[in-house]
Amino acid sequence: MLAAFAEHGHLRDAQDLFQAMRERNLISWSTLLCCLARAQGAADAKRVFDSMPEHCLVSSTAMLREFAQSGHAAAAWELFDSLPERDIVCWTAMIICGDHPGILEKSRRAFESMPERNVVSWNAMLAAAARSGCVDEAEYLFRSMPRRDIVSFTILLEALATAGHLRDARTLISKMPEQNIFSSTAAIVAYAREGHLEDAESIFSSMLERNVVAHTAMLNAYSLAGRVEQAKRIFDSCLEENAISRNAMLAAYASNGHLEDALCLSDGNLIAQNALLAAYTNNHHSDCARDTFKKMKERDVYTWTTAIHAFSQEGHLADAKLAFDRMEERNLVSWIAMLTAYSRNGHIREAKTLFLRMPGHNVDSWNAMLAALLHGGGSLDAIDLFFALPAMAIDPSDTSFSCVLAACSRVGDFSRARACFRSMSVDYALQPTRQHHCCVIDALGRAKYVASARDLLESMPFVPDPLDWRCLAGAIAII
Repeated sequence: MLAAFAEHGHLRDAQDLFQAMRERNLISWSTLLCCLARAQGAADAKRVFDSMPEHCLVSSTAMLREFAQSGHAAAAWELFDSLPERDIVCWTAMIICGDHPGILEKSRRAFESMPERNVVSWNAMLAAAARSGCVDEAEYLFRSMPRRDIVSFTILLEALATAGHLRDARTLISKMPEQNIFSSTAAIVAYAREGHLEDAESIFSSMLERNVVAHTAMLNAYSLAGRVEQAKRIFDSCLEENAISRNAMLAAYASNGHLEDALCLSDGNLIAQNALLAAYTNNHHSDCARDTFKKMKERDVYTWTTAIHAFSQEGHLADAKLAFDRMEERNLVSWIAMLTAYSRNGHIREAKTLFLRMPGHNVDSWNAMLAALLHGGGSLDAIDLFFALPAMAIDPSDTSFSCVLAACSRVGDFSRARACFRSMSVDYALQPTRQHHCCVIDALGRAKYVASARDLLESMPFVPDPLDWRCLAGAIAII
């Protein structure tokens, strides 16, 4: 009976029955412990665990899993180290701790020390790597798995989409042996970020089962494509409206400039306020952005970072710096925002100093510094910085190549411009855009290779427009 109450979530009934029991054994204690762990968390479960006359593997594993899942990594490891025996569930619980900052290395050691593994433990390690941002490690684990299930595919798909590895995400989708509601939702997110709205719509319409998360993913897909009316239809079709779908619709309004609609939908929660703040900032309504920021009683990293953008784009660098200094915690996006603020307002030396102080780097931080140097007239420094990227084990992006090609164009370095242009597709599988072509055309024209510049213009995979021809004419005029 105790197990039945626990199974159906009747916590109060389970507790009353347990208190009325004249004799309790390890099974009854462990059943109550599992019930409390699911319903009330680690603190209440720990009190029961400490009250038990003795422990068994079931009760210890239940307590261990609760510690791991609730982020109490130190307590989880202390309990794990004290266990006289461990099964595969115990080991897998310790891998889950890798979802929490600073614990991933211990999870790797636990995974490598396991006497045996199953698909659940492999998936746990895969998820720990993915959620820690170690996408390359996640891909390696996925390839190394002796057996994969739909959960394995879904975890890696979400990791690839989040990291912006959209080509790899698309390839993975094509190899998935089956789909469920979670994998289909992850596929919608991946296609939406890649700009393939029709593919996202196809996945959504083929889903036999949908929940609020799936609806929200499709809503966001329409929002990214600027289809606000379709996003609103998805929102209205949700069988259950909750804070997630409501905030997604608010963000759709806000990011597409429908500020009045966004304001009407706002209920004052932090996510809604952040969406409004970002909308005012992106639409250059600086007074509204400042007023919204001042009124916010709760602020997080996103709030402060958006405020830095809002202040800096209006030339209020001192306010942006004050917001940056007041942040209790910062992420890489915050540092990039401050670097961009310096660059936008002509303080290139301060931008360089901040870049060197950053606790870590990714391609976005390097792109921000490349753009800062380019904006400040340091084209040669931008070229040198670009060629330092491989030594940092960072692959350049489309934006990186736009910056270095523009820098080469400004200084007339057609040889490196042409080398970088070729490297895009040959070394990094990136498709050159119209902007990339224009930069190389400009560099060739400035170097007096007019015929080569014209040949490139006429061979572009785009129909040349008046701006492209003006680019060539402008380069020739400088000669």
